[in-house]
Amino acid sequence: MNSEPFGLHEGQTRSSMNLPLNLLGSQYYSVPSVPKPDSDFTRYYATVGEQTGLCMISAATPQFENDPKGIVVREKMDVMGSRLRDIYGAFVKHDVMRENALWTRPDDWLMAVQQGEREYELRWPSLSGGKVGAGIAQIVLRAAAAGPDRSVILLSYRFDNYSRCQAEQAVPKISKQ
Repeated sequence: MNSEPFGLHEGQTRSSMNLPLNLLGSQYYSVPSVPKPDSDFTRYYATVGEQTGLCMISAATPQFENDPKGIVVREKMDVMGSRLRDIYGAFVKHDVMRENALWTRPDDWLMAVQQGEREYELRWPSLSGGKVGAGIAQIVLRAAAAGPDRSVILLSYRFDNYSRCQAEQAVPKISKQ
């Protein structure tokens, strides 16, 4: 099992990832480069707590243009899903159209995603819980809209320390005056 997606691991510190201090107090960072980049992705993002370290790493593909039916993005997700299945085991496909959705025609597939009326993602492990691998609690591969006819694929790895990281962010910071 690969417990170091993109060459990064759970709890890795902000400084070891060469990320500057976020002056706004946020845990969210754009990561300029990763030790083991994947050729399918061009942008990387991290959630890093000052105490807990790296708790989530995400990656985004370049945009898929002129794909209002979502055919290209779904085909690419199938290929990526197969590759990830070989590493992490079976996934659960989550393809849901909201009740009373307005954008229901096949030509409106991506618009439904953009409007939050449709979700299309592959998840490891199943929705019932469990672990994916050493240090990894969940993996989500998701289609996202970048416009009515442009899409991207987002891949996120949540580490076991994710809930502690979120709790750390929720604690109000007391400033010294």
